[in-house]
Amino acid sequence: MRENCGYAFVSFVSNLQVKRLTDSTVFEKLVNEKLTSDQINKSQIKRWKIKMAPVMSDILWDNMMSDDTVSSVKSWILLIILFVVCVIFITPTFLVDHLKPVIELLSRDLGPDNFLAIALQTFFAPLMVLTFNSGLLPLFIDFIAYLEGHKSKS
Repeated sequence: MRENCGYAFVSFVSNLQVKRLTDSTVFEKLVNEKLTSDQINKSQIKRWKIKMAPVMSDILWDNMMSDDTVSSVKSWILLIILFVVCVIFITPTFLVDHLKPVIELLSRDLGPDNFLAIALQTFFAPLMVLTFNSGLLPLFIDFIAYLEGHKSKS
């Protein structure tokens, strides 16, 4: 059994026709002129939202049947989780503060004039920032998009 997912795609001869129809006043006038009140009520045409369709390759046909409310709640929950993960775990200063005793211990063992000790104290924090912000953060965002169900070919 096929279920109505609430979407329709209509092809037009020209872009001008599409632009005229996406104007809500033109569409409402057209509906009132051509349909009876019984047809309007039966089709629930007053609740229709008309907009330009995306490029055909961008349409995710599997997601057409998904419930908007569930996906919105899921998106908000995952966005909050992403924010919490970024603030708590990804913030490099949090990690650098906890690794400071290790860096100081290594620097003490190597000596204050050792190149490696100076490089560790000078470049460790920026390297952590670069690693987390350009390496792990995009992976977290990609994982959140995967959990939300945004599948893409590209």
